[in-house]
Amino acid sequence: MAPPTSSSSLHHHHRLEGHPLSNTTTSTLFTLTFSIAHHRIQHVAIP
Repeated sequence: MAPPTSSSSLHHHHRLEGHPLSNTTTSTLFTLTFSIAHHRIQHVAIP
């Protein structure tokens, strides 16, 4: 089950391609947020 934000994030990346620093920061923040959210979902889903 792929997250609906997948294609949206690809477009976002493409727009920030001219700014490597912004792109890296956004990428890192997105990855961290996604990891935390995923971990929380797993934690909640598994009693």
